[in-house]
Amino acid sequence: MILHSVNGRFAIRDGNWKLLAWRWSGGYSDSQKKADGTPVYAGLPEVQLYDMEKDPRETANLAGQHPEVVSRLMARLEKQVAEGRSTPGAAAHNDVPVKISKP
Repeated sequence: MILHSVNGRFAIRDGNWKLLAWRWSGGYSDSQKKADGTPVYAGLPEVQLYDMEKDPRETANLAGQHPEVVSRLMARLEKQVAEGRSTPGAAAHNDVPVKISKP
């Protein structure tokens, strides 16, 4: 299952795994800054991987511990976004350009 945020950031679910293909989540925008002027998401990892059965609140990013899962889900996400669909059928197009963060 492919998911995306209101600002077009993508995620993909497969079984218990959820891969977020961006470095921040939940309410942050490109324009939000810390007191020192740096973006609120500066220094965060490019992707996030969560085991939704064990961690439904998404508190422990497991991307570094499971690079094979990240690679598999990232490949599937990129393929489905490039094809403009996640269901069988002819390729479609996306309404806007899509940028997916890479680990």
